[in-house]
Amino acid sequence: MRKMRKGFTLMELLIVIGVMGILGAMGMISGQEANNIANANKVVEDLRIISAAMNMYYADNKAKCESETQTGETIKTGITPYMKSVASILGTSGTNVGKYLITVHTDNTWWLTYTLPAADTKVGLILANKAAQERFVQSVGQVYDDEDEESPTAYAGGVTVCLQVR
Repeated sequence: MRKMRKGFTLMELLIVIGVMGILGAMGMISGQEANNIANANKVVEDLRIISAAMNMYYADNKAKCESETQTGETIKTGITPYMKSVASILGTSGTNVGKYLITVHTDNTWWLTYTLPAADTKVGLILANKAAQERFVQSVGQVYDDEDEESPTAYAGGVTVCLQVR
């Protein structure tokens, strides 16, 4: 009589390990996509919060804002009471890659701008789509799609999203 052995054969173990590897790879890909979507959502939400603070500052100081020449720096200083840790996320001059930049145009309109670093290709594509849905002003640099076989994946100019606040 043959004894029944308890356990798995080598073939069964290899199949289970292979299936688990495939499922793990699929989970990592979808997890990265979720991170990209979350990063794009964070930028859009930050734009909304900062613009709300700018609008509150303007509403509370309308006479002052209209009588004085406002600069990005004065607006940044003025909205500090309306937001926590403003200095770390706002800039008023120079390059604004990875920062929210406040500018005042010659027609006294206030603009809030964010430029995504060019390396964040996937986040940039998602952010460009969200900006279009939210009706923000956006400019997209050279974008090459992953499926485009003629040109490599590149993101030359990044994505700049602008929001006119006042």
